[in-house]
Amino acid sequence: MNSAHYAWVPLSNSVLVNGILHPMESKNEPSSIFPYTGVLVSIIAWASFYFTLQYHNWRQTCEWNCRIVTTVHAVVSTVLSYYSSFVVGPNPVKEPGLPITQWETNILVISLGYFSYDLFWCLYHQSEGSLILVHHISSVLCLSYPLSTGVSAGEVVVSLVVMEITNPVLQLRWFLRETGQKNSRSAKLADAVFISMFFVMRMLCGTYMLVVVTRHPRPSWTIKMGGTFFMIISYIFMYMIFRYAYRKYVLRSKRPVPPIAKTSVPEFSTTIDSNGVAASNGVAASNGVAN
Repeated sequence: MNSAHYAWVPLSNSVLVNGILHPMESKNEPSSIFPYTGVLVSIIAWASFYFTLQYHNWRQTCEWNCRIVTTVHAVVSTVLSYYSSFVVGPNPVKEPGLPITQWETNILVISLGYFSYDLFWCLYHQSEGSLILVHHISSVLCLSYPLSTGVSAGEVVVSLVVMEITNPVLQLRWFLRETGQKNSRSAKLADAVFISMFFVMRMLCGTYMLVVVTRHPRPSWTIKMGGTFFMIISYIFMYMIFRYAYRKYVLRSKRPVPPIAKTSVPEFSTTIDSNGVAASNGVAASNGVAN
């Protein structure tokens, strides 16, 4: 009678990928212990960046400097998350629910520190509505989950790409508005780019990723419910964006131009004074500067 030899692998520390059982832990994988020190250092780093801007860029408002920090985080997290998900791997779109890697740990620590800092900033300055606060609190919880459990970090990391890639354009719109360029061509272009990117990334890519995660047996129900909750928030944001675009670019273009009211001011005319400078309302300044 032939005897077979089997290598015993503890199932609690393993994961089945493409029919092959892989150990969850290796010398290159971090443990599932929450990295409190790393997150604390990340919070201090983002807060220090903000206070440095406050010191050197003191002529600008607190919100101006905070949005610079937001833009930097958006760029950093998008680049690192894309590189981790689609270059380093594993690809969470194909294999969700895998153990956390060192790359994913570092990215989650960086972003968790930022969202914690930004949540404190919003609460202190009371600058945001309830929907944004719910979004930030949910972000902190979702980023903390893989760091605490050691699994499903890939889904959260790739979600950072979906969420943060539109953020720099969103901040650009705000900066243009603050500098008096609300109705400029640049602002209109930024609106078009932001709305298009938000629809493609959040509505299309985000919905596809949610379907992948919810249909796969490996991710926990916590991850599936968290992803569903985030997509509901994204749908609300998309509705608000479409409503804004409709009011600004559709309704405004349909409004009739109001007639010019008659006043006692003379009709507009342009004359040229002795120094060749145009003067309005037929009045030229004695020093050659138009009134």
